[in-house]
Amino acid sequence: MGGQKFIFSESPAMSKSKKQYQQQSNSALEFIDSCLKDAKPEDSVTLKGLYHCYMGFCISEGNKRCSPQKEFRVVLENEGITVVESTKHSNLIQAFGIKYAAAYE
Repeated sequence: MGGQKFIFSESPAMSKSKKQYQQQSNSALEFIDSCLKDAKPEDSVTLKGLYHCYMGFCISEGNKRCSPQKEFRVVLENEGITVVESTKHSNLIQAFGIKYAAAYE
């Protein structure tokens, strides 16, 4: 059996279970899935406001560990959300292409 490698494909049910597990174990992913929805590419929210809502979400869901803001930003970017620093306002960072779900507006 030397050198023989096996590759297993992932079933749709396994992919779904894996995604659910990742969301449940990562409060930032759970927040994105539960509280944000896609919007026009030019729509944006401030990272500060978004992070504030995320912290409230963590508290309301009983999550004891919330991601620090830098880590939260990385999760947003990994999920395909564009996060940029404003050229007009030096300390304004915006996330584009998303908006709050109705319950969080």
